[in-house]
Amino acid sequence: MFDEYRFSGSLPENASTYVTREADKELYESLTAGKFCYVLNSRQSGKSSIRVRIMRRLRDAGVECAAIDLSCGWCAKCDTRTVVCGFN
Repeated sequence: MFDEYRFSGSLPENASTYVTREADKELYESLTAGKFCYVLNSRQSGKSSIRVRIMRRLRDAGVECAAIDLSCGWCAKCDTRTVVCGFN
């Protein structure tokens, strides 16, 4: 049996090595209740992996999802209005 281990980056949404935490439940419930949520933590702590899994659950529930990487170079040249208006 091949077990997935990743040194860096997010785990696949169906990874057997993912450890479900209380934060998974809290984040999903908060988002489905319409709340705006932040996921803040230190490096290499599972932020991307929880995003991948929560987005899959939301999509399965019929919710449209998008992931936006604000660390890329193009957004440094834009203000908030430019970024938000680009989604219309």
